[in-house]
Amino acid sequence: MAWRRRLLILILIMTIVSLVITGITIFILYNVAFQQSEDRLVETVKTQARLIEAIARFDATYSEQDFPGGSVKATLSQIIDAHEHYEGFGRTGEFTLARREGNDIVFLLSHRHEEGKHPKPISFDTDLAEPMRRALSGASGTLIGLDYRGAIVLAAHEPLVDMGWGIVAKIDLAEIREPYVRAGIIAIGWSLFVLLLGVILFLRVINPMVARLEESEERFRQIAETIQEVFWLAAPDWSRVLYISPAYEALWGLSCESLYEDPRSWLEPIVEEDRQKVIDDLNRRSTGQPTPAEFPEYRILRPDGSIRWILTRSFPIRDGNGNVFRIAGLAEDISKRKRAEHGLKRARDELEARVEARTAELSVANESLLAEIEERKSTVRTLRQVRDSLAEAQRVARLGNWDWDIANNKLSWSDEIYRIFGLKVQEFGANYEAFLASVHPDDRQGVQEAVDRALQERIPYSIDHRIVLPDGSERIVHEQAEVTFDEHGKAVHMMGTVQDITERKAVEQELRASQEELRLLSGQLLEAQEQERRRVARELHDGLGQTLSAIKFRIENTIGVLNTEEQAESADALTNLVSMAQQAVEEVRRISKNLWPSILDDLGLLPTISWFCREFGEMYPAMSIEKEIPVEEDDVPGSLKIVIYRILQEAMNNIARHSRANEISLSLNKEDGLLMLTIRDNGVGFDAEQASSPEGIDRGLGLASMKERTELTNGIFMVESLPGEGTRILASWKDT
Repeated sequence: MAWRRRLLILILIMTIVSLVITGITIFILYNVAFQQSEDRLVETVKTQARLIEAIARFDATYSEQDFPGGSVKATLSQIIDAHEHYEGFGRTGEFTLARREGNDIVFLLSHRHEEGKHPKPISFDTDLAEPMRRALSGASGTLIGLDYRGAIVLAAHEPLVDMGWGIVAKIDLAEIREPYVRAGIIAIGWSLFVLLLGVILFLRVINPMVARLEESEERFRQIAETIQEVFWLAAPDWSRVLYISPAYEALWGLSCESLYEDPRSWLEPIVEEDRQKVIDDLNRRSTGQPTPAEFPEYRILRPDGSIRWILTRSFPIRDGNGNVFRIAGLAEDISKRKRAEHGLKRARDELEARVEARTAELSVANESLLAEIEERKSTVRTLRQVRDSLAEAQRVARLGNWDWDIANNKLSWSDEIYRIFGLKVQEFGANYEAFLASVHPDDRQGVQEAVDRALQERIPYSIDHRIVLPDGSERIVHEQAEVTFDEHGKAVHMMGTVQDITERKAVEQELRASQEELRLLSGQLLEAQEQERRRVARELHDGLGQTLSAIKFRIENTIGVLNTEEQAESADALTNLVSMAQQAVEEVRRISKNLWPSILDDLGLLPTISWFCREFGEMYPAMSIEKEIPVEEDDVPGSLKIVIYRILQEAMNNIARHSRANEISLSLNKEDGLLMLTIRDNGVGFDAEQASSPEGIDRGLGLASMKERTELTNGIFMVESLPGEGTRILASWKDT
């Protein structure tokens, strides 16, 4: 059968060579087309760039005053008009013109032959539009990358430095590859078809010869391999071995090929004490001297160190003239017979000695056996006590254990599990399916998935689920278990525990309800607090503030009346009262704004933040404040405006009191559907644990207030700070 394997290998090599040649051809053609496409794109973009520059220079000279919008508008108008009649190149070929506005790439022209859609502006920092980004960065050349659609393209890019524009000519890489992929598939298909046709014709020619050879080979193989003895056929002088059966490798431990290469190598493993007599007998047979069919018995030393006894028989094969021209033989392993003979002799010699020794040992063994029986009885009593203690402990803890023999699908429970499931002891189906029948139908799938993960992914099994008792009532249990695997990685055993946690779950539910009620009450308290602050601020401003202002005006009028020399002293006293009244008015206004800034109701959050930062800067001139607020007023929900203001107010006050910072950055923006408020400082920082200590009580209360306000409005609040590294406060809310 070796020749058949060689034939299959030859066919496989021919197939691989054919496919490789086809692939190389397609690859070379593809590279040539790729280079042509690249050259065409470079030529297109450079030509268009020079043409646009020429038009721009002309318009700068002649159209600056005549065309609305100036020369740049005139140039762009002409380019757009020209490309409306331009059919493009290829199915996905495209010519784009863009400029950078802020951090965005704004497309001025996009001629796409297939789609005709004008792309929207995209961020300059995104991974998309890589060719245009390079053009706007002043780079000229070609690349393979993502365009503004996210498609992989071959693109040539060129900057228009004087105008601040970029030009890109590109084509989808898939369009360049498509014809060569299709051609490659067709070429490979035809190659395989032709090769298959040739193989079929070749096999039809040689199959009859192959069948006859296989039949002869199979007959000889059956004869040689059926017998367990080593069968050999060699020249009379053992100068050449014509055939050796596979049993030689099993008996001698050497390969048949080694014997074909060195016909006398079978003599080397013979034990040195037996080798010479075998060689002498072999020489006699080679010279034609009359010898018996059997060789002398001899031993061989196998490569693994074991020794085998061998009995060999040879039979001469004569030609038509009666001369011996070949010799055939059989070699038989008689090691078992030899061992049996030696063993029988040793057994006879040892039997009598053993009978005497065993008789003496028997009395000693009887005494030891009695002592062992007594010890086992004591062990059984101890185990029973441990079992009873364990059962009592499980009853008190409402915790039971189980054992599942996966291979035999046998499941055993402790007595406590029967009580948890509302069953009598041993009133159970004793298999996994019967256990699942007790699981609540809505939880059954989850239990099965947890068990499957434990069996397949070796993840510990831990789950809470409901069970249905025979009386229809429901209980909640917690189960956890581990799986034992054999050396082949097959799950064979699972052991675990079951605990009744119904009462604990009820307590947890009540606790969650209490927490939710507390959260609602806290939110209502904060809302009432803000409403009261607004009312008090309004009353201070509209009531006390107006009254103090009226007093100030009345005093000023009185001073005007008291202008005579006699009344000068009284006028001076009233002037001092005017200053005190003015200070009282300012203090009332300050308290009113701290309680509730009226600007928040009148103008909105963004002006309020600007006002607050200005007031804070005047109060703490050593601190610089950097603001970044790219959002619009309508981007902030009304319910969050006072929350954001209070968080900002509390954070800035904490910075002023504790941080010793000189730089503060404030940002309010929208990103990935989140409204985020970030406040950073370069101060001394702090340890979060110390914030809750008596020394850090002020900061701890401030952080807790900010966190509570954020979470009550369904937001997320985070504080990042380390000693000496400043502080970062982040509050975020999902965009609704």
